[in-house]
Amino acid sequence: MAAGGVVFICCCRELRSGFPEHLCAGLREAGLTAVMGGGDLPKGVNMRDAIRWAIEDSSFSVVILSREFASSQFRLDKVVHIKE
Repeated sequence: MAAGGVVFICCCRELRSGFPEHLCAGLREAGLTAVMGGGDLPKGVNMRDAIRWAIEDSSFSVVILSREFASSQFRLDKVVHIKE
């Protein structure tokens, strides 16, 4: 974990190359670790479990809403877990 903490970013995959990517870069420049999604997972690791661990290990979470966001139960489940 970075000295400044870990930020979990939740967004649609379609948006990742835009604002979220710039946000990650800015957070890293500020000394934070930015995590988006499951990243590179070792073989056999469940994506849902990896996301859950990333959320739980984060100091902060940022949810970036879009028109398509609520169309995925998986993304909504991530928001529920962040809220818990």
